[in-house]
Amino acid sequence: MRRPEAGRQMLTQKEPCELGIAMQARRAWREDERASHAMRIIWTLLLNLWVLLRWPWLAMRRARAAPTGAWLAIVIDGPVVEIGRRQPWWGQRPRTVSLHAIRDVVALAREDSNVRGVLVTIRHLRGGSAIATSVRQALVETRTAGKRLVAYLPDGAGTRELLVASAADSVIAGPQTVISALGYALEVQHVKQALDRVGVEAEVIARGRYKTAAEFLTSPAMSDAQREQLEATLDTCFDELVRALSEGRKRDAETVRRWVDEGPWTADDAREHGIIDDIAYPDELARKLDPSSERGASMVPAGRYRSRRRIRWRSLVRKPIVAVVQVHGAIVSRDDDQMLPVADAEAICDVLDAVRDDRNVAGVIVHVNSRGGSAVASDRILRAMRRVRERKPVIACLGDVAASGGYMVAVGADAILAQPTTITGSIGVIGVRLVMGELMRKIGVTTSVVKRGERADMMTVTRHLSAGERGAWDRHIDQTYRAFLEAVAQGRGRAVDSIEPLAGGRVWSGKHAVERGLVDELGGFEAALARMKERLGAVGEVAEPMVVGGRSMLDMLSMLLIASPAAAGWLRGAGVTDLAWLAAGNERDRVLAWCEVVEQAR
Repeated sequence: MRRPEAGRQMLTQKEPCELGIAMQARRAWREDERASHAMRIIWTLLLNLWVLLRWPWLAMRRARAAPTGAWLAIVIDGPVVEIGRRQPWWGQRPRTVSLHAIRDVVALAREDSNVRGVLVTIRHLRGGSAIATSVRQALVETRTAGKRLVAYLPDGAGTRELLVASAADSVIAGPQTVISALGYALEVQHVKQALDRVGVEAEVIARGRYKTAAEFLTSPAMSDAQREQLEATLDTCFDELVRALSEGRKRDAETVRRWVDEGPWTADDAREHGIIDDIAYPDELARKLDPSSERGASMVPAGRYRSRRRIRWRSLVRKPIVAVVQVHGAIVSRDDDQMLPVADAEAICDVLDAVRDDRNVAGVIVHVNSRGGSAVASDRILRAMRRVRERKPVIACLGDVAASGGYMVAVGADAILAQPTTITGSIGVIGVRLVMGELMRKIGVTTSVVKRGERADMMTVTRHLSAGERGAWDRHIDQTYRAFLEAVAQGRGRAVDSIEPLAGGRVWSGKHAVERGLVDELGGFEAALARMKERLGAVGEVAEPMVVGGRSMLDMLSMLLIASPAAAGWLRGAGVTDLAWLAAGNERDRVLAWCEVVEQAR
């Protein structure tokens, strides 16, 4: 009887000690918070003082950002992204075009009576149909703002370039160029017969009639299921192309289809048929835009105009932010080689855990552009998103492709948005292994095996799976597929039975996915941000996004300082928390987090 009493006495003696330690820790934390708050205010005041000292010069720059009747010049030549990385002056990367920057320039021009219009020069647009649609939507806002929009195609145009250019009031092409808006085509090379000749055979286990990613290894021709889903996807893309050109060029759909089917067109023929409006060399553009002026229109680079029009004051009050995390590339558990752009689940989960615990983050937008990858890695990211969702709203914004594991990640959000031409769905599982035993025999390679364990050499490439081994693999694929179905059903708030007819590895366009309830709304990043602001009850202007990660001096400095707890506290107090919490978990460019300031309605 004494032993239990002694145990109870030990517990009652220990509790006050633990409570005291907890109170001391809480008191120390509060003191750190007060110190950080004071440091942040001091830092903010110093930054604002610096702006104030330069105010006359900044105000003059802002007033003279664009002369009367100026045209803002935007150049698209290469990759287009939702939000661009701040490029360091010593960087050698090709410059990307930021959709957010385009929208921001349009918003600034809307309020500036000096700006007459926007000239967008499109040389080459690198991106899918969803990106092209988003660029077009951003440029259309120029016309709705009451400004003229002219598209210049100095090197001619392909399908996506003309799709974007159709947003303009006037389309001008370079002389001797070709307009090759020929539509969309997909080619699949089947290597089954080539593999048979060299003695290689693919063993594939897939769940879903439409999970056809490996049929190029196992079949000499395209299956009916693959052709069905690809044709449905191309139908959506082609319909969007016809709709955009018909709307932009003010022609009926039949005429636009004829433009596409009878191309390519020389610049002269394209002008004659109304595909473009004019032809000009680059040095003739200024006069084309303003024939009344002897020197022509005044051109102002949009990036310079934007930087001069924006005068950055720092708020003394910490506003909530919307963190934006990207899941781009093949989804892998861990990025070990750091060579290819992949979605590193370990790094992404670190970021999601950080925003979950950051009290300054009000909501999270997850931008997905991935064909999938590891089922384990996708499940971990899904779990991390669900954990964030327990505390904060999460919106998924789908890019050109968010299929298989990419779609699985997205169902962890409160809502999913996609463009009409986004490739999504593909709810299915596939496993592939190549058997090279015959090839090795042909070239004189023999294999000897010593093992302990019946299936220790199960994954060897020298032989086929036994019946028992294939049965074990089948069970694993079945369980993974069932888990995928259940994850989608839980995320979409539906029964598994209602998801199963939409699964089977079937790929859907964003337009069809909305009709079937796999996606909530059509739209790009701005639509996702608007939905997030609505969820938060946010009002006011969204500030310029800050790209976190990369190779700028500030990024590298933060990554060095973050290793010190004292330095980390100082950085948080100095108001650069947004850099600090990501730098700790991501030293590479694989994962980004962008933060945008909002004001919440009280």
